[in-house]
Amino acid sequence: MELKELCNALGFTGKEEALLHPFWEEFQTHCSECPPDFMNPDAALKYYPYVRRELSVEPRMRQIAGIVMHDRAAAFFANLLHYGFYRRPTWCIELNLLPHAEKLFGENTGIFYLMVALSAFPLIEERYDQMKIPRTMAEKLGLWIGGGMDIYAAGHDGLPGFCSIQLHWLRHAIDGRLFRIGRLEYLLHEYPEWVPAVYRNRNNGRVCLLSRAGISYTKSGQRPGPDDTDPAELIMSRLELEKDRIAGYRILPDGYADVSKMTVLDLHEWEPAATAWEMVPSIHIPAGESLSEDAIRNSLREAVEFFREYLHQEIRMFVSCSWLFFYEWQKELPDSNIAAFAREGYLFPAFPLNRTSGLFFLFGRSDRDIRNLPKQTSLERAFHKILESGRYLGECGWAYLCADIELYGTQKYRREAL
Repeated sequence: MELKELCNALGFTGKEEALLHPFWEEFQTHCSECPPDFMNPDAALKYYPYVRRELSVEPRMRQIAGIVMHDRAAAFFANLLHYGFYRRPTWCIELNLLPHAEKLFGENTGIFYLMVALSAFPLIEERYDQMKIPRTMAEKLGLWIGGGMDIYAAGHDGLPGFCSIQLHWLRHAIDGRLFRIGRLEYLLHEYPEWVPAVYRNRNNGRVCLLSRAGISYTKSGQRPGPDDTDPAELIMSRLELEKDRIAGYRILPDGYADVSKMTVLDLHEWEPAATAWEMVPSIHIPAGESLSEDAIRNSLREAVEFFREYLHQEIRMFVSCSWLFFYEWQKELPDSNIAAFAREGYLFPAFPLNRTSGLFFLFGRSDRDIRNLPKQTSLERAFHKILESGRYLGECGWAYLCADIELYGTQKYRREAL
């Protein structure tokens, strides 16, 4: 299969051809034009019950299987995606930039990508077997695909399917780093660079976050947005560590940085909540289910036990970063489960603000004029209100110390703010 031939068949342009070119020799070595087994509907349907959706997809899967069976480009592309995302030593992030191949697969394009996603499950089960983790844990990851199908339907007029830009996520499970525990997913990694320095008082258990150095903030303590381009209006953070003290801009529990002064912590009284190379899993929030207080607390509690039993890791802190924790949802939907979830953790500014965060997860795409998006639910209407008023969207980070799990539901960090 030649690169230009594949791109012509898929409807890709010179942009996609240039993107694939550096990897083409490798793809030719590892991918064939033979229809892969995972494109057999019976193989895909074996794992489809994990998704927990009532949508009938078998007739559409059989149509896709027919295309893959008789079209060399379709078969090669299926093999390419499976290899690039799930079998390559390091997954090929560039594949996320490819558009949907609607020229070849038509209205069933999302079904094609759904079948590729389901092809990850034999590899996930194999890895979990090696780690002596019950296979039922692998099955639970299918709920994330179900949420992804809801997202796809929202952006594609109700059609069943899955978005190609989400395919890579399951690679983390194949690598033995991603686990669905109750309502939430947990990605195992060392202390992330986007998390501030988290300290806990040795005497009273209070928590304080200090911004990392070199991060720009507006004077209100948020990260800048796309229109905040005047350097004179931005403040750059500093973090100064000496023998028995550390000083920096304190992050308030509601997620704003206090850039008015440097906060100094006495290291005889304050200790790190987690060290630089310590395992600090990040929480990811799959779509498709409610976020009740009990469900979140139970998930946190079960996650501590899971990491202790199966990975022999004593986890001291969980972190997250999501559009769900952004300031505006607490203002617009103060009584929602989203706002309650945000208020329970210690929030912090994460990345520069924008005008698209969250749109994909609710509306199924972020490339449409906001005026053309639905306004049926309170969350949809809140998106419209924020963007139409000229405000930004974005993500906030969220931290929670495992020692405080039994206090989840009391807004501990906000109550005990220094």
